[in-house]
Amino acid sequence: MKYCIYLATVALLFSACLKNNFTKKYTIYTPIYETKEEVYAKVKMNPAQSMKNLGSFALYNNYVFVNEKDKGIHVIDASSSITPVIIGFIPIPGNLGIAVRNNILLADCFTDLLSINISDLSQINVLNKNEKLFTNRANMYGFQDDGKILVGWNKKDTIVSDDFYMGQNLAFTTGSSAEMQFDNSFSGNTNSTSSSMAIFTLVNNYMYAVDRLKLYALDVSNPSLPVLKSSTTINWNVETIFPFKDHLFIGTRTGMYIFSIQSPSQPTYTGQFTHANVCDPVIADDTHAFVTLRSGTTCNGFTNQLDILDISNLSNPTLVKTYPMHNPHGLSKDGKLLFICDGDAGLKLFDASDLNTLNLKQSYPIFGKAIDIIASQGKAILITDKATIFLSYDTDFNVHYLGQLSKS
Repeated sequence: MKYCIYLATVALLFSACLKNNFTKKYTIYTPIYETKEEVYAKVKMNPAQSMKNLGSFALYNNYVFVNEKDKGIHVIDASSSITPVIIGFIPIPGNLGIAVRNNILLADCFTDLLSINISDLSQINVLNKNEKLFTNRANMYGFQDDGKILVGWNKKDTIVSDDFYMGQNLAFTTGSSAEMQFDNSFSGNTNSTSSSMAIFTLVNNYMYAVDRLKLYALDVSNPSLPVLKSSTTINWNVETIFPFKDHLFIGTRTGMYIFSIQSPSQPTYTGQFTHANVCDPVIADDTHAFVTLRSGTTCNGFTNQLDILDISNLSNPTLVKTYPMHNPHGLSKDGKLLFICDGDAGLKLFDASDLNTLNLKQSYPIFGKAIDIIASQGKAILITDKATIFLSYDTDFNVHYLGQLSKS
């Protein structure tokens, strides 16, 4: 009996010793803040940086402006599609939206809208700040818009015991590599052309923007001094915006919304099409809208498909046909040619002459993931998670590689 008690005592002491020495490895992040004045003074052309986490992109004359999510904008000289050159990087914390009008770059910095003079790319400067315009951005990122801007995170790997981290009010994630994470013939334009995953778009003298909750209409006839004309609450999950003629097609996690801009300063609701809870860029032409639905995102959906909608009655879009996809992202259409970025399955080109029998003409596996594309007048720019690729194409569905810029 005494022997059993002795063994039990030793086991208890041993387990207590193990508990006291139990440790885990964590990466602790501490936010870095700067004042708005400090941040805006640094909005200059910096040396080129590697591309890591790309969002939408915009074409303006011979330049491509590519969003690095929440970090800033890569600027690419595409005057030669065969040998494009990265000019540099414009650091703008909290940036997601890009538009350019008359050499004025319009870009968001969390809740603020900046007007940046890029007439001389070597001497760019902030001309104007529309502060606290995108109020929902503060809610998205969980910070107080109090004159300070989150510009980065101090990252420190540390080993702690149970006694250290239990009950502590700290923000950390398990693991040592975790990262906090809160698109020639295009030349001669007054306004930039935005990709299908954009949150800013330009139509004549107006810029329309979305911020997950609202649609904003801004008069940018003088882009140095944008004037907010209206804001309209749409839904809590607005994703993208695409203009076609006098309407806006807005992609949300639960459906496509259509707004008329016949009165440019006050977009008015026209109709909608509801779908499963997934992320969905949308484009449109005279008769149809094309919506890609994909899984594997924060939208929490499991659907991967292309929906083609009849929009002859804009107030009541109807489903024409659904086509299964691998993991579709951005898309673009030029006449009968329909380009779809199908994630890891690469770029796909369809003959859209008959939408009831969509015909896959070409499939281009790429190293990485196809994200977004703009195709116009025989030229296309494809954004992947590995490179920015320049292509040419013809109406016989022949696609030719021109050149690319790798991310590293």
